[in-house]
Amino acid sequence: MHFKKNLKGYLCSSYNKYGSKKCTDHLVRETDLISVILQDIQMLVSNLSNDVVIKKLENQLRKLKQQNEKVLRALDTQMEKLKNRKKQAHDKHFDRDMPKREYDEYVTSLNQEIDELMQKNSNSMNRFKFMMMR
Repeated sequence: MHFKKNLKGYLCSSYNKYGSKKCTDHLVRETDLISVILQDIQMLVSNLSNDVVIKKLENQLRKLKQQNEKVLRALDTQMEKLKNRKKQAHDKHFDRDMPKREYDEYVTSLNQEIDELMQKNSNSMNRFKFMMMR
């Protein structure tokens, strides 16, 4: 079969080449073909089990949630370490074991690291919330 523009459909090659002596007129209109194909696709889609699709999506979402929770736990652990360092520096400074200038520089760098971790934490939470909304 091949497409004939003037007939707006697909015509049997034997009929087109040899005429009615070899084959009867076999013509499939393009609109009819499109309609049948669309009906078949709709039937296939409707036969898909929604439960299977939902389970797959739930599994993917559970995995993403676990990954996100792992990242958040790691960020929290890092944040606690930095806060502990800051407290130790504070204690050393008040015990006169660390000069004020050194203390200020150290606390400033720790605060920057804490701010960066808080930003990463916030970004991770926002990404996860965005994924949950989709």
